[in-house]
Amino acid sequence: MTEREVPSYFAAFIGEYFGERGAAWLVELPDLLATLARRWELELLPPFAGLSFHYVAPVVRADGSPAVLKVGVPEEEARTGIAFLRLCNGDGAVCLLEADAEHCALLMERAFPGSPLTRLEDDDEATGIAAEVMRVLWRPVPATYSFITVGRRLRAFERVRQVYGGGAGPLSEGMLSRAEKLAIELLASAPYERVLHGDLHHDNIVAAQRAPWLAIDPKGVVGDPGYETGALMNNPYGRMETWIAPGRQFARRADILAERLRYPRERILAWTYTQAVLSASWEVLAGTVRYGSWVARAEVVATLL
Repeated sequence: MTEREVPSYFAAFIGEYFGERGAAWLVELPDLLATLARRWELELLPPFAGLSFHYVAPVVRADGSPAVLKVGVPEEEARTGIAFLRLCNGDGAVCLLEADAEHCALLMERAFPGSPLTRLEDDDEATGIAAEVMRVLWRPVPATYSFITVGRRLRAFERVRQVYGGGAGPLSEGMLSRAEKLAIELLASAPYERVLHGDLHHDNIVAAQRAPWLAIDPKGVVGDPGYETGALMNNPYGRMETWIAPGRQFARRADILAERLRYPRERILAWTYTQAVLSASWEVLAGTVRYGSWVARAEVVATLL
């Protein structure tokens, strides 16, 4: 594979998820990569394996230092992710080196060795590490900001209702209704708000040298810190499928997070359920068939509520 070749599986994913907008972006991507390489004086290397929503590749800067180039289909979430990295300024997350908000392109510090938290077999240890990363990352909400709010994200439930004429579509009515009710209650009773990463699961926490662990791929979200725990609780699901009792593992993670974050355990579980149904809703709205695994998560967590 050449440094600017677009993997076929990546093209298929972008086309499925973003439709015509994604197809048009894919056509422009090779030229955009060439432009960014000239502007930021980069030597592009072949992209990382396992691409999904973004084209991500290692690069070498003019001074010989390594970095990572990330480019995505232009959307608001990518731009607020750039703003989040600026706000962190390297504290708890990789450093932002360059950014082009218009094209949703950013050049970042490359973390070494860069192995994700997913590779840590001790789940208790991994959960504790993630909690510490959260504590470092969360920032007070500035007086003015462009970040997405948690409440706005949860409007996906409304959009499902609109698309399906008030129904739940392929989701069960009971599951969607319960998530809607919990969302209202959680938003109204938030103990405080912070600027959050917004998608802090195991694959977005990587081993580094200047800090033991750093966050990557932020979304930039403002809201109840409990929302942040949902992504971690619900992932990585492939590992959950090997557990004898996934409900027990969800409960164990909730115990650890509640203790380390000094945050109510019952709210962590409620946010975990709500986020699982939210992710299922996003998949339904995107027209994919991947909502089933999120439904499975929600069904397990429902037994703990």
